[in-house]
Amino acid sequence: MTVFQEGETVLGSWIAARPTGSLDLSMLGGDLVLTNRRVVFVPPMSALFGFAGYTLGHDEIRQATAVGPLRLRLAGGSGGHRDLLVVASRWSTVWYTGSTPARDRAVVRVNEVLARASD
Repeated sequence: MTVFQEGETVLGSWIAARPTGSLDLSMLGGDLVLTNRRVVFVPPMSALFGFAGYTLGHDEIRQATAVGPLRLRLAGGSGGHRDLLVVASRWSTVWYTGSTPARDRAVVRVNEVLARASD
């Protein structure tokens, strides 16, 4: 469960999964949540299974880019990156290319928010 900070506003959310290596396969699904302060990946049952999500502040992300049909890459200012697979629904398979528009909308929205945050 994500605990939001005082004054934090959700600006978008998408169904996402952490990819396994360079493959577009995943062992852990969840939600990608964009707020006015950070980007959060939240697995639905992280405490139960011991899987952790993660949080990246806007100042830690240089940009979001689309890689392949489903992968959203959050590139860090220090050269590192985090990848997520963004899908159209909880029932979408990771090879369903009909999810590409959902990923593209997430890339655009994350970059819009990052651009405003850096002003």
